[in-house]
Amino acid sequence: MAEYRDGGSAAVSVTIHGLRASAEGLDMTQKLLPSANTVAFYTERYFAVVRWSNTDREPLTTLITKLEKALK
Repeated sequence: MAEYRDGGSAAVSVTIHGLRASAEGLDMTQKLLPSANTVAFYTERYFAVVRWSNTDREPLTTLITKLEKALK
């Protein structure tokens, strides 16, 4: 798990789980309860959950896109 705070009210946390099979990622995605300011995704080997508060959309989108590419 990694957390980022900008010294103000913005915060982002990322939790990444290793998977034995990509089917585990689908299962974890389906079991994750919907929540505001949260996105989850999985690749063949990883399941990631990104949560944020008071964060600008553009840098957040960039972070999620780069995470997805890095975890492939």
